[in-house]
Formats: sequence, C-alpha cells, structure tokens
Amino acid sequence: MLQVYKRMQKMREKYVDTLAKLYEYAKSLSTNEDFGLVMDYLLANQLSGHLLETRLDVGIHYEGWRVKDVANFLKKLGYNEDAAQEIFNLLIETPSQYAAYGYGKYVFTKIHNEAKETLGNYYDEERYGNVRGHGVGFVIAEEDLDKIFEIAAELSK
Repeated sequence: MLQVYKRMQKMREKYVDTLAKLYEYAKSLSTNEDFGLVMDYLLANQLSGHLLETRLDVGIHYEGWRVKDVANFLKKLGYNEDAAQEIFNLLIETPSQYAAYGYGKYVFTKIHNEAKETLGNYYDEERYGNVRGHGVGFVIAEEDLDKIFEIAAELSK
C-alpha cells in the first residue's frame, strides 16, 4: 500500500509540474492580450492527445482491436498509421493507465471551462492553475470550484 501511495504522490508532483510548465510556455508564446487564447489552444491540444490514447485503449482492451484496427483508426484521423504497432504494444503493456490520464484531463478541462465561464472577468489563469494543481480528487476539485464561484458572486455585487 505504501508503494502505491508513493507512486501516486510522484504522479501528482509530475502533474503539478506539467501544469506549471504549460502555463510558463503559454506566457512565453503570447502577449497579455492573447494569453487566454494561447492557453486554451495548449490545453485543447493536450486534451486531444489524452483522449486519443483513451480511445485507443478502449478499442484494444474492450473492443478487441488488433494492430490493423489501430492503424485504420489513426489513418482515419489523419495520423501516421506506421506508429500503430508501437502504440499497440505500449497500450497492451499498460492497460487502462493512459485512459486514466484521458479521463482525468477531460474532467479537469470541464471544471476549467466552468470556472472561466462562471467567473468571467474575475477568472485568472495563473490562480486557477495553482488551485487545480494540488493533486485533489474530482469531487474535492468541484467543491473547491463551488467555493470559488461563491466568492466571485460576492465580488460581483
């Protein structure tokens, strides 16, 4: 049990570090005026990669896809089907591990978009990144988001 906990802690640290790097990268590519657009693009790009891995994992482990099926799916989406064997091998060796990232990224992206929409002018990408990057579960993240919404409602009065 301790080993599992230690592994989870490392994953959380890596996730927080990745968010911080993504934020810094977006700052380096943008001006103040277009920062939000650049950040949205980078987050969408990251999400699409995780969702692709998730869909491939489901195809292989739950629908019985073979390498040929993976290649066809990649080709249909405009990706290089030559990578199918390598991707297939990776996902066979690590069932559901990549899918977990896809699901998690989807949930946090949903929460992120809710925060932006609800907070409007009070939304701050850097502060939001710090709030969501503390390795909490989805329920806690949504509860924290509810508290942020309450504070925003008070500020807008």
